[in-house]
Amino acid sequence: MHNNNWRNLAAALAVAIASLFFVGNVEAQVAETTSHQISWQSANPNIYPPALDGETLFVNGQRAIEAWDTTTGKLRWSHALKSPAVFQPRIADELLVVSGRHDISIRDKQNGKIRWTLSAQREFSVPLIYQEMLVIGDGDLLKAMSLNDGTQLWQFKTSGNARIGYAPVGYGENILLAAGNGVLYSLTVNNGKVNWQVDRYNDWQYLRQLDISNGVLVAGGYHDEMFGIDPDNGNIKWRFVAGNFINSELVSDGVVYFWSPTGWIYALNSTDGKQRWRHRTINWSNPGYPGSWSSIMAEIEADDDYLYILAMDDVLHKLDKRSGEEVACFTIGHDLRPFVIPSPGGQEFIFGTKMGELIKRPASELKRCRFIFRE
Repeated sequence: MHNNNWRNLAAALAVAIASLFFVGNVEAQVAETTSHQISWQSANPNIYPPALDGETLFVNGQRAIEAWDTTTGKLRWSHALKSPAVFQPRIADELLVVSGRHDISIRDKQNGKIRWTLSAQREFSVPLIYQEMLVIGDGDLLKAMSLNDGTQLWQFKTSGNARIGYAPVGYGENILLAAGNGVLYSLTVNNGKVNWQVDRYNDWQYLRQLDISNGVLVAGGYHDEMFGIDPDNGNIKWRFVAGNFINSELVSDGVVYFWSPTGWIYALNSTDGKQRWRHRTINWSNPGYPGSWSSIMAEIEADDDYLYILAMDDVLHKLDKRSGEEVACFTIGHDLRPFVIPSPGGQEFIFGTKMGELIKRPASELKRCRFIFRE
């Protein structure tokens, strides 16, 4: 999955930590239905976007970090969490990064045992793994830690009333950071010293998710624009007005894909910001028109040929990456959390329900939509 992972910030409610979790190969309660659905129950009432690594699904939430075998339905291991882990797990070779707003733990992905932990002084951002480092915001501080043992390598303090919420991004020997004060920083990887900084508060107020594509820094701004920025100096190379809040983008093979609440999915060249295509999801003057979508909170997922987009009415949409044409859709039939995890090759999809259940469905259930919403 792209580093997007769940790069969106999610509010996390404080909950009591379960006193006991089982570790080992525990049989899940697996159910198969006539629709070829396979489901199993997480210990987490709220499931945040998991991470798929081969046949293992790493699932975190309010109470536990779990490792599930997606082929057998067995729980490989589970460990209680000190506080809710709201960000998508990160995988670095044999390590697993489990993080929330208040605590982070680096674990052995084979058994979930802790290598080291860190608690926030204020509140953690979405983490970045780069060059064997964990780089994470804590209030107005950006901290770089050795991923192997947690040794702090350097710390950088932002200016003004910044509160780092989104992950920085690595670019060569630099770390690019967009803090909440409108300033874009370029920091040296090995010591955190400032290479350059630009204050563009009037342009974007603050930047959300950062991606590097074809030598361009791609990011969505608060003022409803997508930006292409020169990562060597912070100059704006292109800007695209989307007309409304941009939740997050997917950057894949030199193309930027995102949904705007104005009712469009856009595909832009990451190099120059030119529009390749757009796909209408809803016309707000007639939202009940056949084929209209619901709004979108889930991140867009992709394989080599298709985009997979889960709408808030629990319908999964499949679009051709090259043309934007909707080629299939499927109503899942459950009250879902806002994420979808496709298997490599898009043969299966994993969803999470609001009852803490994980559901695996085959791609064969995606069929040609009865109505295709067109411009």
